[in-house]
Amino acid sequence: MRSILEIYLLILRLLSTIVLMKSKVMNQTTTISISRWMGRTFPLLALTAMGLLASCRNEATSEPVQTRTAQEATASYREGDIDFPLAADFNITFNEETESTLRGISATVSPTLNAKGRHGITLPNELSVLCIIRSSGNDEPTYYEAKAVKTTNGYHIEKERIKLRSGSALAPGKKWYIMIAMGGTYDKDAGQMRFGASGPEAAPVATSAGRVMDIPAVSHWMEMPTYPNGHPKWPKDWSQAEKQRKLEVFPQGVLCRATLRLDDAYKQRLGSGQVALTVNRLRIVSTSLSFAGYFSLAKNDLPAIDFKSKTETVRGGANNGNLMKWVPTQHAATKKEFTALNASTPEYEKIFTGDVFSLQGGSSAKIFSDTSVGADVKRNVAPGIPTILFWAIPTTTAGTNLSTTLIAETGTSSNARILEPKHTYIYGKKHPKQVLSGKSVYFDAVYYNPYTPLDYMAEYNVKRKNPDQFRDKGLIPQGTTNQLDTEHGVNSFAMMTAADAEQVNLMSNGRNYKSPTPAQWASVIPFQEPARVNTGGGDVNTATVNVTLGTISGATKYSSRRKGAVVYAIALTDLGGTNKYRVAYRYERVANPQAPTVKHPYLSITYTNSGRSMNSRFSVTPDDTWELYERIAFQVDAIHLGAHFVGGVDDIANEAFWKDASLRQERRILPTHYTSYEARGWGAFVTLGFRAASFYFTGDHTKVAVCNGAYNWAQGTFVDPRFYQVLRFSCRPFTTEEHP
Repeated sequence: MRSILEIYLLILRLLSTIVLMKSKVMNQTTTISISRWMGRTFPLLALTAMGLLASCRNEATSEPVQTRTAQEATASYREGDIDFPLAADFNITFNEETESTLRGISATVSPTLNAKGRHGITLPNELSVLCIIRSSGNDEPTYYEAKAVKTTNGYHIEKERIKLRSGSALAPGKKWYIMIAMGGTYDKDAGQMRFGASGPEAAPVATSAGRVMDIPAVSHWMEMPTYPNGHPKWPKDWSQAEKQRKLEVFPQGVLCRATLRLDDAYKQRLGSGQVALTVNRLRIVSTSLSFAGYFSLAKNDLPAIDFKSKTETVRGGANNGNLMKWVPTQHAATKKEFTALNASTPEYEKIFTGDVFSLQGGSSAKIFSDTSVGADVKRNVAPGIPTILFWAIPTTTAGTNLSTTLIAETGTSSNARILEPKHTYIYGKKHPKQVLSGKSVYFDAVYYNPYTPLDYMAEYNVKRKNPDQFRDKGLIPQGTTNQLDTEHGVNSFAMMTAADAEQVNLMSNGRNYKSPTPAQWASVIPFQEPARVNTGGGDVNTATVNVTLGTISGATKYSSRRKGAVVYAIALTDLGGTNKYRVAYRYERVANPQAPTVKHPYLSITYTNSGRSMNSRFSVTPDDTWELYERIAFQVDAIHLGAHFVGGVDDIANEAFWKDASLRQERRILPTHYTSYEARGWGAFVTLGFRAASFYFTGDHTKVAVCNGAYNWAQGTFVDPRFYQVLRFSCRPFTTEEHP
């Protein structure tokens, strides 16, 4: 017998459909079913009378081929017909009840649900199919490309000539198998089935017309009936059981659906207004999914012959559910979004541009996360909520550092109450386990980008009253100006008593500001142990800090890292049972060009035991001391992270994060007192020089915010409340009102 035999593949008719498979996605079970379409039932796609390596004689025979001579055997295989009828219409459902296979084709997927609660798929007029034939020996597989053309009766593959790969041979005891692969691009020379592309691409908007996607898929191996000599049986000799066998097709990768909606808080923020919100650049960053590469068709990278008999855990081990080896070809992102997840774990990114998401409407529109949307956005999507569909392939390189994040990089907003997208985390998920092929994954992205807590803190201190009187023989001011300063200079030290500071009540940019509480102050700068900000101190891990943000109060978690003379922190974690207020802080001692450039004398104030000033004027201290202050201040920068940030404090504790121009940052500067004084009375004696701490009023004499040299903050506690009559305070007011 010749070692290389010319054979022909006869696939007569596939009478049944793809058998549905069940699986779980991120601890949820989802369905992609191919069974009913608009009330019609289609037959299962199965291999039933498939003649592989059939006899070439005009007459069919069940006689074992080994009884013939070698010459006869050489000429005994004729060209067969491939009859490949596929169901013309399918549907995909995204409910959580069952899971099945999705055919690997370039199909148009509908984003809306039909009457059966399913998403529809429309197949193209032609399907590309790669047939793979192998033996039970160590022979190289044979690859056979075909086109399936839509007809009135389904899809038909015309008969084509097939040859075994060189080195293959029919032999006693050998078994023969066939599988099919669909989707992607077959590279014959490289032996690869390529999928996806690197770089930005047009937004995959799922409009009412649907979304065209390339979905790779492969089947399991089907054993072909043979005679004992390894030659194939003619189909008429197949048993009834052999004719009824089904060829299952398994998707390679995951079907991803992302929705975008607004958070409840924006409903109140909008009021009676309207907003047109767009996202025109969406970046997907993932350690568990990749977006471009190839499936290796090498012999050792194909599915095991017996993979169907193995458990899902075993099948999904080395290749994360991919039945063939997946090799990402895109370069990992050079600028890692989350460095702390693992420095050696590659982050793959996909960028969509154009009209990615568009939200239109007001507070009554069904684009908010309230009851009008429905509790289960995975089962159904309310009108007005944008949807995109895309395909991705699980990787094997993430280890336990599994995450996927959707970032709205750029966009527009027609209403100032809804901030425009600017590196906004609209979805973030640390996966408890790797996503496996054949799953459906849902990204319920919520757009919530509020101002940071710095927005509730006034930009400047309360301005000192009668600044021309802060000199020898000058009148000692009483009360408060109820005005904000316009810079961070010497007049930012109002030099108010506690009683004066308590009277602070002013309007600025349409909002009312008052002197702060300790909890308001701690929302920006924790000053109590163990979380106090110290640019010369150590790290803080999940310390409890009580804060007030607007009208919301509660205990939160605070973590910080010191790098050199800079402290980085993540604050407001788990405020009110949510992380949507979570914020990143950067604290630093900085130069202040607005600080005074001339020396100032010590000013003296003397009190009686009643707390009233014995004289109404300042006096220079006896030693006539004059001092020039360091021109420094304490600076706070903030970036909103929100509920969908998947990183930790180590991910923001670096200058690269803070120098990213795409991030929206807010800043506040807190100057030191820049004025020296001494105060005497009832036995108390306070001297405040240029090396002394600055006292910021917080309304509680047991919780005074004390800034030491613009390096660190601490809590000042004064058991005797009369110290409030002697000490002089700076005041940085806060508001409880939302940004107009």
